[in-house]
Amino acid sequence: MNEFEHSKNTEMITGNDETNILHQEDIDSIFDKITEKTEIIMIKNINPKSDYEKKKDNGIYINLYNYVLKGSINLSLLPKKMDRLKWLIIQDVPLKKLDGLPIRMQSLETFSIRRCPLETLKYLPESLPNLNRFVVTSCNLSNLKHFPQNVPYLKEIWLHDNQITSLKGLPPNLPNIKKIHINNNNLTSLKYLPKFKNGRIPYINLQNNPLRTLFNMNQTLLQKFLDYKYHTLFTLSPRGRQLIDEYRVPFIDENDQEAFYIYPKVLKKISTFYSKPISEIAEKYIRSQIHQEPISEDDLDRLIWEADLEDRKFLETNLPNPTKDPILNQINQRLTIPIPSNFTLFQ
Repeated sequence: MNEFEHSKNTEMITGNDETNILHQEDIDSIFDKITEKTEIIMIKNINPKSDYEKKKDNGIYINLYNYVLKGSINLSLLPKKMDRLKWLIIQDVPLKKLDGLPIRMQSLETFSIRRCPLETLKYLPESLPNLNRFVVTSCNLSNLKHFPQNVPYLKEIWLHDNQITSLKGLPPNLPNIKKIHINNNNLTSLKYLPKFKNGRIPYINLQNNPLRTLFNMNQTLLQKFLDYKYHTLFTLSPRGRQLIDEYRVPFIDENDQEAFYIYPKVLKKISTFYSKPISEIAEKYIRSQIHQEPISEDDLDRLIWEADLEDRKFLETNLPNPTKDPILNQINQRLTIPIPSNFTLFQ
């Protein structure tokens, strides 16, 4: 590197005023100063004039702003165990995978990857017992497989601006969670939403997701989404839309502005409509076909609109005549994507 600024316990690695080509061997060398005793690692590509973060002791701060990288960041050069590490922050650099991440980071409090081409959480330790803040934003993440499971003190999850299609992979219990930001993704349901302490749902930002259901929202969260019109970007069933239209009735006020009459009693109807999981409705539908048990039009509306691939497979396996079943055929039609040569793929 061209410049190293030293302090007592902190290493600063920055570029000079001229742009330099940084090849793989140079990229690898930026980890030379990192040891098992390092408490903070920050690797960024940010204009130094706008970087006002207060530097702390026992940290390695790497700014690649003045470099053109000819390679990718390789974490395999980090120590295998970093039990003193508290912050790991990587931003605006070509990090494609977490291969080589330390297998033990018992003191880690903040894990943050932003604006990197990261596609998977593979190689994250399963146990991060002191983690408070988990951030993977504006990356290429499509699923939450390999999300750490032992995170008893996790308070914030930031996953916005990715390509996530399911919450599957989040720990089943998050007793101390306060915030979940998963806006600007591709979620169609809140299936696999973790259980929270005392049943309290934390602040959840779900804006700009094509949700097909409001199941797993308590009335407080549901009211917030309906009152602030977040639902307008959801892809709800016809019956769900009808109920919301009954809850929010538009009118023109004295200033010729659109306003809404809000009918709280309808909120209970919406909550009741979305009270059952689709898996329960699917079981009910199978019983209706085998034992002639009644099933409501509301349940059928939700089943056709919200069933995912797991639900489809369950119906196909258990219905008496799946190939001719009208409800299953409608679900199949919704879940298939036409491609050339007369083939289709399930979403």
